[in-house]
Formats: sequence, structure tokens, C-alpha cells
Amino acid sequence: MNTAAEDAAGWTPWSPSYGQWMNGGTGGWVCQRSIVWARGSDPRPPTTCVRGNSATFWAFTSDALPPGTTAYAEDTCTTPGVLSTPKWAVHAGSDQAAQAICDVRDPGGVAHNPGFGASAEFYYCEHG
Repeated sequence: MNTAAEDAAGWTPWSPSYGQWMNGGTGGWVCQRSIVWARGSDPRPPTTCVRGNSATFWAFTSDALPPGTTAYAEDTCTTPGVLSTPKWAVHAGSDQAAQAICDVRDPGGVAHNPGFGASAEFYYCEHG
């Protein structure tokens, strides 16, 4: 049985499992549990089409798109456009979250919303 804190964190209850590596390799019963990491707090769907500026849209399947990713020509992200991103593109809910993503994906990059009609959740990792 779990505590309320363990349930909230996503831990499964303890359960029996047969481990082959126990007892000198002959096997034996052990207790195990796992944590369900899929319970993320990010409400965005797996693919999100985000306006990058007045003429580009980006299909995010994670928090960032690497340089060279092709933009889309419309807001459903189904028709590829002719432009691609020259730098890391980031989808984040705040300046601080965008900077944290830039710190990991493009060290030294500074999160910047390009304006020109871009979504408030769209950023580039800019250098100098």
C-alpha cells in the first residue's frame, strides 16, 4: 500500500516479481515497484502547431526544434513551407521556461521571442 505522497508522485504499489538474477542466478521472488513518468504536468498535446512569425508555423513534438527544421505554411502544420529555422526554436510557456530549454539544447543561447506576430510561446535560442 502506498502513502498519499507516493500515489501523487505516480508510484505503483509494491508487488511480487520473480527475479532471475537472485539466489546466485537461480531466481527467486523479489518486491518491485515502478514510477509512472508519463504523468507530466505539461498540458500540450504531442504535436503542437505554433506561429513563429507572420508567415511561419512550427510543428513541435517536443520542447524544441533543431536548426534546419522546415517550417509550415499554415496553422495546421500540414503543408511544408520553404523556410527552415537557422537556430534552435523553442516552445515554452514563459521566458524562464524557454531559457531553461535553451540552456540544455543550445548552451550559451538566450531565449528570445522574435515578435512579428509570433506566438507568445515561441522563442529562438539567440547568440550574440
